Amino acid sequence: MAEQQAATFELKNPEDAKRAWLWDSLHCPRPLPPLAMEGALTFYESGTGFGAQAINGYVYMSPGGPPAPTIDLPPSPYPDAMQTWERHYLPMLQAILETLRTRDYDALTAEQLAARLPGYVEESVRALACTMAALGQLMGPSAAFVGFCAQHFGPDGPIRAMTMLQGFANESSMAGEGLGALANRAAGSPALRQALRTGKIESLETVAGGKEFLAAFRRYLDDYGWGTQTWFEVYRPTWREDPSVPLRIIARYAEDREHGPQAAHERAVAMREQTVRETESMLPNAEAVAAFRELFAAAASYVPVIEGRARWQLAAGGLTRLPALALGRKLVAGGKIAEPNDVFFLGMDELPALALAGAQPAKSVVKERQAELEKQRGLQPVPMLGTPPPPETIDPGIALMFGFGIVPSTDIRRITGIAASKGVARGRARVIIDLDDSDRLEAGDVLVCPFTAPPWTPLFAIASAVVTNAGGVLSHSAIAAREYAIPCVTGTQIATSVIPDGAWITVDGTEGVVRVEA
Repeated sequence: MAEQQAATFELKNPEDAKRAWLWDSLHCPRPLPPLAMEGALTFYESGTGFGAQAINGYVYMSPGGPPAPTIDLPPSPYPDAMQTWERHYLPMLQAILETLRTRDYDALTAEQLAARLPGYVEESVRALACTMAALGQLMGPSAAFVGFCAQHFGPDGPIRAMTMLQGFANESSMAGEGLGALANRAAGSPALRQALRTGKIESLETVAGGKEFLAAFRRYLDDYGWGTQTWFEVYRPTWREDPSVPLRIIARYAEDREHGPQAAHERAVAMREQTVRETESMLPNAEAVAAFRELFAAAASYVPVIEGRARWQLAAGGLTRLPALALGRKLVAGGKIAEPNDVFFLGMDELPALALAGAQPAKSVVKERQAELEKQRGLQPVPMLGTPPPPETIDPGIALMFGFGIVPSTDIRRITGIAASKGVARGRARVIIDLDDSDRLEAGDVLVCPFTAPPWTPLFAIASAVVTNAGGVLSHSAIAAREYAIPCVTGTQIATSVIPDGAWITVDGTEGVVRVEA
């Protein structure tokens, strides 16, 4: 990890200082190059109505106040979140993404692609807006269920509530189970397992059973390989482009059958059922039990919908790579940039002129911006700028998602965060900043990371516990940890900075505390 440096994070517009601006460390934990940043800001402003701006390459958002969303979507006719998502907005979103996926971008000229790229980004943002439209019916019942449990069980209430929402089929768990099924294919073949360890397609093509395995693997990538590694890092290859990470995860599963997604899912179901029985037995009377059951039923779709949204959000980002890379290839052919992916280091307003015949190459500009991005990775963003909002005005769902209110620990041997998944585990800390570095995580290690997104989920079957810098009890890290029935502490803000890689630590996911051994 780059050494963190001091930097000035400040608002340039005096009017902005009247509002709260939050670094979105959950969805944009790292700095973005120009083209990726433009897509992110377009989504925040057009798809959510949040204010958004880039500061030192990082996204800061302002949930309150103007602007309002500019994408108008038809309201759902369905009464609950699951129906709204699966029957109304998901089909709409999938139609948009299928158009993005199947359009023949190579048939267009560089000038045409550069002119149309903003429109393609808007298509992707419209798909993302579909995922946000489903959120309204989801967060209210979930927050009410959490509130009920907090009322009856005190500080243990939120984690108790979320434990009872786990173990239902969802996209992230199904993606992990898909990798587990592929591991089952390879488990009985030492040659196939050895080829998988390389992470290279060509290693599999010549071993016995390799072609059959690859056919199944490519079907998996057709379903789950289009997405970005995080929400807006569209400048990085998808699994379809670079399958090395999932291939090596499959190899790990094939060699260690105890640390696989199916066993983890069974643990999550058992934990959910036990917690439901225990909770009902502890409620004071029949009226409270009836209220609990009603709230539980209303909130039960939370994980399936939230993880379904996450899958398609990442796919929407990943599919914008197709027109951008098509343009990048044409700019390479014209001598304007060195690699197709360099297109992401240029702004949409710069690309039309660069696409013209006779335009000066932008190779030096790209190199300068790549160096700037690397420098920005070493910065430590300020969590909030502007005027902090009164606590009573913060939406409960947003607070539970982002994990507001945690003051970073001053004692680096006892790090406090948010209790996100029950249990206690002791293991060797493995600080993983980037998914490409995930091979260092061994069975029983504690995954210490800035955040997680759905492509990180398979690592939860390998880890004994998870500790993150960002997020609350409703964040992806917390959901995935509960889905794999391992302890998790989120929202520490400082874990990856102060926990030494390789140190032995104890993670108390019930109390929200990480203890680092001397």
